[in-house]
Amino acid sequence: MHVSVGIVIGILLLSVIISLVAKRPSALSEERLELQNRESQYRRLLARVLGDNQAADRLIEYERQHSPSATESELIRKAIDRLEYDRGH
Repeated sequence: MHVSVGIVIGILLLSVIISLVAKRPSALSEERLELQNRESQYRRLLARVLGDNQAADRLIEYERQHSPSATESELIRKAIDRLEYDRGH
């Protein structure tokens, strides 16, 4: 009886560990996608300010002051949107 209870607990523990390990790649994939999105958005912003890194960073900081809980990608997107709006596009 004690042996079968131990086996059941072992199997349950093993299944929990497997499910946790199986979730890690998706979390890494989400992080990788976020990084790629952020880099892509930053390149778009940089193109709109003619390669001026300081101007791009100032625009992002401006958005950070107004949306402190936003992700970096969201801040860059907001900076692009504001820049396009201000330029009448």
